[in-house]
Amino acid sequence: MSALWALYAAVLIVLGMVRRSRWPRLAGLGLLAVPVAKLFLYDAFSLGQVYRVTAFIGLGVLLVIGGFLYQRHGRVIRGFLLE
Repeated sequence: MSALWALYAAVLIVLGMVRRSRWPRLAGLGLLAVPVAKLFLYDAFSLGQVYRVTAFIGLGVLLVIGGFLYQRHGRVIRGFLLE
């Protein structure tokens, strides 16, 4: 379920960028916070060890990639969020 929410959030963000519309981008970012919070608050306690480690490694990779992209293209990203 979390992966579907994250995928839907990514689609909203991309659609907002393509259409140059602020609200779908912000909604996508807000929706992306839901699976991240769910991973920390619920899944961390209910998943088996292998799935838990895989989920946290996947989240870590996504956050590192997001941080790298923000560092590299910060002005463009701020422009997309604030326009």
